[in-house]
Parts: sequence; C-alpha cells; structure tokens
Amino acid sequence: MKDHTIISYVWTNPAGQTVSTTDTLVNAGMVGTYTVTVTSDNGCSYTATFEAKYYDVPVIQQLIANGTTFTVVATGSQPILYSIDSINWQETNVFYNLQQQELQHFM
Repeated sequence: MKDHTIISYVWTNPAGQTVSTTDTLVNAGMVGTYTVTVTSDNGCSYTATFEAKYYDVPVIQQLIANGTTFTVVATGSQPILYSIDSINWQETNVFYNLQQQELQHFM
C-alpha cells in the first residue's frame, strides 16, 4: 500500500476465530483455510487466504552400512521415496554398489 500505513491485521483460523492482530501468525495449530485482512490508514483493506496442511515427516530409525550396500530404516504414515543426491528417487530403502564416500540421504 504505497503512501499509506497499515493500521491493522486480523488473522482468522479455519473456525473463524481471530488468532492474531499483528503482522505475524505464529503456531497456527490447525489445518485448514486461514485468512488475513490488512487495513491501511485510508480505510482500504485487503483479504488473502491460504491453506495450512499437515505433512507427516518420515523419521530415520537406523542407518545400516554393509560393504558397498547401505540401508535406511525409516518410519512414516505415507509411502517414502529415498535418494542420495536429491535428484534420482527410488521406492526401495536399499542403495547398492556405493563407493566409499560421505553420503547425504533425502526422503
């Protein structure tokens, strides 16, 4: 809002409750559609909506190295894809014929 000052923010959660009146929403705590209404000193306001979603993150339980084979044991509620380069992904948690080097694992 060029040449105007924002005088209020009103954030509402999916239940329609006001959860913040600052420029920041912290710890949304609920999945669903949130809105923020911003009002400037000239009386104009703008409302935007966004969707907060929950994603279950896989948890690595164990890493097993056996020669040139490496196995990642992980748990999660959704199917897990594995990668050692963040480019090529695979459904199996076992990596074969790896050279001895430092590796990063992505899920």
